[in-house]
This record gives sequence, C-alpha cells and structure tokens, in this order.
Amino acid sequence: SREPAFSIVNARVAWREPDKVFGVFVYAENITDARYSLNRTNGALGESEAVSRPRLIGVGVDARF
Repeated sequence: SREPAFSIVNARVAWREPDKVFGVFVYAENITDARYSLNRTNGALGESEAVSRPRLIGVGVDARF
C-alpha cells in the first residue's frame, strides 16, 4: 500500500561569539512530527515495520581551535 505524501522540515539557528571560537546552536528535526514508514517487511513471523523518528529538539555548543 502507498503512504500519503508528507514533508520533513528541519531547522538550525546558530550564534558564534565575535572571536569565532565558541558557539551555541538550537536545532529541530521533523518539526511537523511527520510519521512515515522507513521499512516494511512481510516474513514468516508476520509483518514488521520500522517507522520514522518523532520530532527532535536540541541545543548544543561547539568550539573551534
């Protein structure tokens, strides 16, 4: 069976301090929380399915030397 169309929306916003050594960022993956099948298999023990990851939001820091 076919799945209906869907969109995946990701975003990232970053800021780096004036010396460009340290930075922080905020990111979001699958902002719309789209649910879709990654893989569907029919086998001897029945049907199995791997589905997409849910919405993910995070914060990070980095340094460049």
